[in-house]
Amino acid sequence: MAIDISGSGGDDEFSLFFNEIHHAWKAGTGVVECDAKVQTSNTYQAKAPKASKGGGCTDFNPVFEWAKTKPKFDAIIYLMDGKGTEPEMKPTCSLL
Repeated sequence: MAIDISGSGGDDEFSLFFNEIHHAWKAGTGVVECDAKVQTSNTYQAKAPKASKGGGCTDFNPVFEWAKTKPKFDAIIYLMDGKGTEPEMKPTCSLL
């Protein structure tokens, strides 16, 4: 799962994102935090971090580029606040 941690979102969205991630946890969900670049990527450990490391503008391309270097994913679920521009590249797997 990828989450938008750009400056346009807030603590409420961050909390909602990790609530959804928690529900997908048993499927082995990984989490990628990204704004204008991938800030962190790790396996979710059933506890949301206290804060994100981002705050820049939203760019989808870094997550799609990151995913190309990893084993094949079934899908990327991108949690965001709805603010961002259309990505220049296409993901290599399904995207929600």
